[in-house]
Amino acid sequence: MEVTVDMWRGHQVVRAIGPIQMQDADRLEEALGRIDALPHGAKVILLDSPGGSVLGGLAISEMFDRSETPIHTVVPDFATCASACASLLLISGDYRTVEPGGRVGQHSCASNGVQDQECNEMLATHAVEHGVSHGSVAAFVTYVPPEDILWFSQIDLDCYGILRYPFERESGFEKSEPCITKILAGEYPQAQSAWRVDFLDDGYRAFLRPVYDHFRELEVSLFCDETKPGELFPSMDIHGPTQTIKEAIIEAFIGARPVWLTSAPFYVTDLNGPLTRVTVPLGQDSTLPFLTEADELIFAINLKEPYEPIVVRTRLIQSRTALIFAANNCITG
Repeated sequence: MEVTVDMWRGHQVVRAIGPIQMQDADRLEEALGRIDALPHGAKVILLDSPGGSVLGGLAISEMFDRSETPIHTVVPDFATCASACASLLLISGDYRTVEPGGRVGQHSCASNGVQDQECNEMLATHAVEHGVSHGSVAAFVTYVPPEDILWFSQIDLDCYGILRYPFERESGFEKSEPCITKILAGEYPQAQSAWRVDFLDDGYRAFLRPVYDHFRELEVSLFCDETKPGELFPSMDIHGPTQTIKEAIIEAFIGARPVWLTSAPFYVTDLNGPLTRVTVPLGQDSTLPFLTEADELIFAINLKEPYEPIVVRTRLIQSRTALIFAANNCITG
């Protein structure tokens, strides 16, 4: 692999590009030793690899496991992480996330061009050892032939419980595998009222998914902006064209006792895809009470007919650590 120390989102990270070989574990360990942890407490490694040596991938995984500092594996935008990169390197991270434009691929192990079931079982066992259900890896490495590949988006990986976000433990977010649950029980499990943390530009955001744990519709975020000190910005992501949504909104409402904002100011942002973001500035007077006193949040958007109002209700009290972290690690504008 080509291993470099690069700047990413305003911080030093390790970038690993290319096929995995046996000697890469030592080179990655040396590079990780030259960078500091990011504010959320983990060192970040960016992955862009078609896979390669399974034994080399296991050596890297063992190196991650013995690291005194948590490792956060990331597949960035426009990168791919496939085969041993997906089944071993990505899954070995204490935190593991995929940017919206990143792709992750899985397929069966092969030895001399023939499917190797013993290797497939080793990958599935490795997944279990790193908090992923056996079936979330075994099903795909078993049934996708070595010459093919099955690609997963960020939402797919959330649905199979492969990704792990900062502050899950602090907020009480329990292991969630909505796709597996739907196969077994016939429906997705209810969303959890536990906020997690992800990157936003050169800072962070706390986020919560109120419909299902993997579902981006109505996802609520909370972030701050260093160019607007002392203010917080709750936002909601809605499926639909930006201009249509902008024209349909009558008013926004934030209720988080003791904070009540009726007919609140808002702005609408195109997320360059099927989603549109509606953001409501809290204002300096409301920020501290929101973070330290509010137990629940009601975020409502009233729309013109024939559209129905959109209302999200969730809890804040068990996620204060994640919310305060996002409020202290702002984007720069």
